[in-house]
Amino acid sequence: MRFNNTSMRCLIVALLMVSLFWVCPIAGSTPDVYAASETESFIESSGEEIVPFGEQTEWVYRVVDGRLQMRLWSITYGIWRTEWLWV
Repeated sequence: MRFNNTSMRCLIVALLMVSLFWVCPIAGSTPDVYAASETESFIESSGEEIVPFGEQTEWVYRVVDGRLQMRLWSITYGIWRTEWLWV
């Protein structure tokens, strides 16, 4: 069976259209996503305890040559957030 140019083009266009419909999600099948505004708080209440979603950090201090330094440590991610700062 031999195809001419017109039928080959129609076949290619039809295959492209079918593949696009197969890849694209159907309207209404995606989950609803809600974003919080700047004024909203990012906290979760589980029973009586309030659990913040924010990063937890602590200042770490050391003494170098009799002078005090401090550095911010991220408890959440386990990394330093600042360089050593003189106090």
